[in-house]
Amino acid sequence: MTDTEQAVFLATQYTGLSASQVVAVSPVFSFSPEYDFRNKRLPVWRVDYAGESGHSVFVDPATGMLVDKTLAFQRVEAWVFSWLHKWNFMNPSLGMAGRDILMSFFLLSILLLAGLGITQYQKKYRKSL
Repeated sequence: MTDTEQAVFLATQYTGLSASQVVAVSPVFSFSPEYDFRNKRLPVWRVDYAGESGHSVFVDPATGMLVDKTLAFQRVEAWVFSWLHKWNFMNPSLGMAGRDILMSFFLLSILLLAGLGITQYQKKYRKSL
């Protein structure tokens, strides 16, 4: 049994869908918006199913584990998390180092403004006593 056959077999076991519905099978060697670092397992195999649900199943043939299962509507959520929440939209223009510097500056400014706000609140509170 090849890795591809084993990946399809495992995916059908975990989803209950038939092997005839499989559209694509491919190995995954790096993290991406579709397969995030939270899964902490590489390499895995991605098995895509046809149909309304648009399942993408990630399995590890070495251990026989289901690593992740994504439905079509969850891909939008993964994209938003990857591109907006993690600020990856800045990578093309600033690169990863520039993005990290900008994020650090932004977070430090938030901490500074929070500290100023707490100081102002304490001054006002002390005057009212």
